[in-house]
Amino acid sequence: DSRTLFFADQVLKGGNLYKDCCYAYGPLPVYLTAGLMATISRELIFFRFLFVLVASVGVYFMYFVARRICPPLWSALAALATFSTLSIPAYTYAHIYGVVACILCLLSILRAQERENSSEIVKAAGWAAIVILVKPLMIGAGLLAAVLLYLMSPWNHLKRVRSALLFISVTFSVSLIGYSYFI
Repeated sequence: DSRTLFFADQVLKGGNLYKDCCYAYGPLPVYLTAGLMATISRELIFFRFLFVLVASVGVYFMYFVARRICPPLWSALAALATFSTLSIPAYTYAHIYGVVACILCLLSILRAQERENSSEIVKAAGWAAIVILVKPLMIGAGLLAAVLLYLMSPWNHLKRVRSALLFISVTFSVSLIGYSYFI
C-alpha cells in the first residue's frame, strides 16, 4: 500500500517522478493514484477497496479468457488461481493494475480472432500499452503471450502479419507518448 501512496503523495506535493523520487515501475499507477487522492480520497481504506474491486474485475475477465480456450472446470480453476494471486496484498498497486491489463489484452486478442476485425487489435494494443505504462517488465510475459496467441490464429498469413504489426505499432506508440514526459 505505502509505496504507491507515498509516491503519489510526493507527486501531489510537486515532486517529479523519476527525478525527485526513485520509482522502479511505470508512471501510470502513481499518477492515477495521485489523481484519485486529489479528487476522491486520501484514505487507505478507499485504496484497499479499489484494490479488491480491480482484483474482482481481473478474476471475472480471467474466467472469460480461459473459457474461450478451456472447458468450464479448467476456466473456473484459472479464475481461482487468478483470485489467489490477486488477493494477496501487494507491495504496490502497480501489480494489480498490470495483471488486469494483461488479462484484458488477452481477452481482446481472443475477440480479434473470433470477430476478425482490427478494432479488437487496437483495443488489445491499448491494454498492452497500459501494461507497459504500469509495469514495463510485465510486458515480457503478457505482451509476448498475447502476440504469440494472436499469431497462432487460423487466419491467413498476411492478415496475421498486418494485425501483429498494427498491434505492436499502436502499443509502442501509445507507450512512447506516455513515457515522453519523463525523457
